[in-house]
Amino acid sequence: KRSMISSEMGQLRDELRSVRATLIVTPRAEPLLHTRLDSITVSLATLERRLNGDPARSRLNQSDEMSISSRVGTATSTFGTRMPATETQREQVELAEVELDAFARDLRAFMEGDIARFRAALEAAGAPWTPGRGR
Repeated sequence: KRSMISSEMGQLRDELRSVRATLIVTPRAEPLLHTRLDSITVSLATLERRLNGDPARSRLNQSDEMSISSRVGTATSTFGTRMPATETQREQVELAEVELDAFARDLRAFMEGDIARFRAALEAAGAPWTPGRGR
């Protein structure tokens, strides 16, 4: 489930990058569309940090609040051994499941709300086709 969500978010990130380049040549793109794109990009980055953690903090070996991916990594650290899961690992599995379910709901709401409305606004402004947007 986590890898499917990561893939969907990666596709959305690529779509937003394409849209940013396309907005420059969109005939009826008002400044508000650029502002909305910035806001959506920030929201997506926030969701990505919840799922995978802060890559900048990670590169600097600074502590960060535990991401869903970190919890899964902790929970699976003894896979491939004969050791039973520890209490901490079992707790991390439970927390990761709860957080991933909440994350999936938040991502779905984001896609069906902000993203859907933004795509409709792009269509209304006459934006050229970009990957991720149907025609």
